[in-house]
Amino acid sequence: MSQFYTIFMTIWRIIIGIFREFWWIILPLILFNIFRDLLKLYLKELRKKESNFICLQLLFSEEACLKPLRFMELFFDNLKNIKLEEDQNISCEIVGIDNQLKYFIRMPEKAQDLIAIILHSQYPNVELVQVNDYFSRIPPNVPNNEFSFWSKEYKYKKGNPFPLLTYENFYNIKTQEKLKSSNITDNIIEPNSYDPLSVIIEIFNRIRPDDIISVQCIIRNLNDKEKTDWDFEAQSIYNPLIGKAAPQKPESVGRILTKSIGDSLNSAITSVITSAPTTTTVSTPKTPTDTEQATIKNIEKKISGTNYKSSIRLNYISRPTDFSNSVTTSLEMFLKQFNNPCGNSIEEIKNDAPLVKMKTKIRNKIFPYIPTQISRQMFQKAINRKPSEKEIIISSKELASIFHFPFQNIYLSSVVMKKNRPGSPPPNLPYIP
Repeated sequence: MSQFYTIFMTIWRIIIGIFREFWWIILPLILFNIFRDLLKLYLKELRKKESNFICLQLLFSEEACLKPLRFMELFFDNLKNIKLEEDQNISCEIVGIDNQLKYFIRMPEKAQDLIAIILHSQYPNVELVQVNDYFSRIPPNVPNNEFSFWSKEYKYKKGNPFPLLTYENFYNIKTQEKLKSSNITDNIIEPNSYDPLSVIIEIFNRIRPDDIISVQCIIRNLNDKEKTDWDFEAQSIYNPLIGKAAPQKPESVGRILTKSIGDSLNSAITSVITSAPTTTTVSTPKTPTDTEQATIKNIEKKISGTNYKSSIRLNYISRPTDFSNSVTTSLEMFLKQFNNPCGNSIEEIKNDAPLVKMKTKIRNKIFPYIPTQISRQMFQKAINRKPSEKEIIISSKELASIFHFPFQNIYLSSVVMKKNRPGSPPPNLPYIP
């Protein structure tokens, strides 16, 4: 034991001596990463304070409801041209408030003019009115004794390249047959076409005047690393479906050296040991089924289209006495309409592992205030439009299917609409002083 102590103290004295002589080199190396992370965090918070976000309400007329949803898809296609900071995003929201269905876009103030130009190029009669954030009428410590709060975030069940159902899948069957027979590619909507928003409008017609319901689609452009990861994920799923080899991730230098040494050893061993001749079998290519062909077409459309990093969040605020579980169930049913049997589906972001559920249950019993704190954190995320922990990659067509003006054929009494803009007076009118 004494020998071990003597060796340890000798090594310790050597380390202390080296540090005394070269501390001016060692200490900056140790603290460099710490100061770098602190500087990044400071600059990030500084950008947040300098960036001013505004909330615009979309006032639309019946003319906007009559337009094909391809116009809304083009609107989302053009949003990719808006360059934002790394921590900024755009939130397109369908909100039920004051027993009315309203549309909002929350964005950085500097992007207001660009978004107005992009929207008016597709919907000239839609007005953008700057308003206060609808969350501003709610106290910041929700949930409390005055308000109850429910919120859920959603992710894909499969990989990002698998798409959801889009608005084209909700057209009337007769319309689809007519389009196929006449080779028409325009988006035509017949009076009998089904609008997914009919579920949400029906919810808004039944909620209390003080209730607030919102569907938040928070989007941002992919950065360079995310684009690379998205391309690799898309090709890894798409290539095997069409009979091509999936791409391989670039290997590190250490792994390449280890692999080369292992290959050389294997070749040396196999050169000494004689092995029996192997027979090669030729495999015939498998013919994809109709479902697989539909899946391949859906993936091709999504890969070739415009895509964003996105977070989908549902929020429901109500008085404790008026809180209804049927509202939350109906909101989830709205999103489940887009589950695609030949593509992807939406599911809640949660950890269903048995140990995690048991741990959460025990924690909530011992500390009953924790669920309230978690709900308040979710409320702050909803107010700040903070992205979820598991963002998805969503296409402009999928976004247009969720966020769009209602079809003309559905019940519109709860929708905030504006009358058509008055036309300008004809020229050369007589003037009476």
